[in-house]
Amino acid sequence: MLVLITLLISLSKANSQGKTVFMIAGQGCPANCSNEFNPHYPVHLFKVKDKRLEKVYDISLGDIDVFKIAQYNTFKKVIIYESEFFIKKKSFLIIDFNNQIRIDTIVRKFRDETFSDFTYYLVYYKGYYYVIFRHCDDTNKDWDSRKYYYYAINLSTQTDTIFDNSIIQYLHSEGVQGMSFINSVYDQEEVLNIRTRVVNGNPIHLILYPRLLGSIDTAIFKIPKLEELSKRYIYINFNLKTTELIVLPIVNENIICVPTSIDLDENKFLGTTYLQIYKAQYDRWDSARFAGMYDYALRHINDWIVGYEAYSYSLGYYQKMERYGAPSGAKFRQNDTIYGIPFDERIKQNKVYPEGRLFIYNIHTGKYIEWEAIENGIRQADSEVLYIEGEEVYYRINDKIYKSKIIHGEKIGTPELLVQDRRITEVHWLFLAEE
Repeated sequence: MLVLITLLISLSKANSQGKTVFMIAGQGCPANCSNEFNPHYPVHLFKVKDKRLEKVYDISLGDIDVFKIAQYNTFKKVIIYESEFFIKKKSFLIIDFNNQIRIDTIVRKFRDETFSDFTYYLVYYKGYYYVIFRHCDDTNKDWDSRKYYYYAINLSTQTDTIFDNSIIQYLHSEGVQGMSFINSVYDQEEVLNIRTRVVNGNPIHLILYPRLLGSIDTAIFKIPKLEELSKRYIYINFNLKTTELIVLPIVNENIICVPTSIDLDENKFLGTTYLQIYKAQYDRWDSARFAGMYDYALRHINDWIVGYEAYSYSLGYYQKMERYGAPSGAKFRQNDTIYGIPFDERIKQNKVYPEGRLFIYNIHTGKYIEWEAIENGIRQADSEVLYIEGEEVYYRINDKIYKSKIIHGEKIGTPELLVQDRRITEVHWLFLAEE
């Protein structure tokens, strides 16, 4: 039996002048979804008031699984996937920041013999947004007899339906969800992995990930303006080996990002990634280049693609660790966070080397701005762009949140310190809303 409970929390308006800065501190999987008997960690919603953090809401006190935290700026929502211990109950906490901040909760209860996956995806299908997650009705059956499908909840009507594997072609991804360096089955970076197959002379782009467990059905991704893209990136239409995949780090109704090549300086182990970006508003593909060689560092925020320069395990991580040791700014980092796995431990686990350089790219103008996240005269690797609204960019360096003006679309102005607090080291989601 399915039970729907909707909770509404409306915060009274306290400031009529402009919007308030809100942020979420915490982590999803794997820190917050391990065995029920292992430690779990809190997740909090804060706001900035008089240059101090003020707690608004306890998303978790460390007594539940928090599978995933994701912010979708396209339709101004944060969606947090939770579950209580030992109970087949799944909850989606939805923070709406379109105007006045509002918090809703959608709850579903399932029978004991069922299984629901540890992550969700957002899809945009026939004019509606759905949260979907892999689901099996009967885990008492042997492996070959189990049937998996996508359980889906319409976020507008809160009605339920099921989808087969083909629904993933409508994935709505806005890229990396915080500087969390999460990978494998606990993936919070909502990428599409595709492989090209040429059938009777026609290229077909198969989605290899995400996909349903045990599914023999493979979703097909329809690439817009394929002929135009293939002139810029001929390999998009080539048969690939079974070990070769094309990673699409951002895929939604507005933009699609396709990494096409890299340029690596093997002496300095510094490099650049080149991409083709489809812009639906203009119905065309544009070329762009971003610092670093780590596709999972990209994030779509309003009119911008943002990211941080970093290098993966196969493209510079080991060489940099051997030559330079820990990423820049190690002595200034606080690794005693109450929110889960510390920064330096995460980068070791996932073999990622951030440089402490941030960048933003305007989807409309094609302007690219890059700057160093410097404190105490040293680049700080634990830094990330969190939000952009209008001509103001908000970013984190260690335990501080800064705001800077974007000057004439060409450069970043003098940073303004908004707030400093030890808890900010695990802030990876920030937005503006009225109270």
